[in-house]
Amino acid sequence: MPSKSNSSDEPKGENSLRGYWRVYGGITAVLRSTYFWMAILITALSGVPTAKDGEGLIWPQMTIEIVPSLLGLGLGAMALMLSFSSGRFLEAIKQKGKDRSYLRKVMASFYHFALVLVAALVVAYIGKAQQHWLLSYIGVFLSTYGVLLTLGIVSRIWHTARIFNKVLEYDLPEEGAGNGRR
Repeated sequence: MPSKSNSSDEPKGENSLRGYWRVYGGITAVLRSTYFWMAILITALSGVPTAKDGEGLIWPQMTIEIVPSLLGLGLGAMALMLSFSSGRFLEAIKQKGKDRSYLRKVMASFYHFALVLVAALVVAYIGKAQQHWLLSYIGVFLSTYGVLLTLGIVSRIWHTARIFNKVLEYDLPEEGAGNGRR
């Protein structure tokens, strides 16, 4: 019989999209994001949504060329992080199975990053065939937001490395009485 964790407040039967959105913080987290507002500002001021190269808009091809590499970075970083997630480190970031544990928040950040980039790619594919000003602004916004979210992912990796380093510090055996460790 499967055991039920008392520390988890995850709704029963929740799909991954709803779970990510809830753990990520929903629309409140998006609207509080500096990256979101910077992407709006850059999109509005850059001229990229309407810039053309010959007959076609330039943004769809730019997105199609840049976004797959960023997706690879995100998925590779997520895989790398999960490969280090064992022992005391995993226990530390799982926070006794809390629904909104550090581990779940990091995974929600990766999910959000990937979702925005995939949406940018889909809009870019459509934008290559259908040139419309609204589609262009949405596509450039999503692409810009995704690029800026790369900094958010790198920040999460940095904080995770700090936690890993701290946990590792407590796992190492003492190397003598005078080393200052307790």
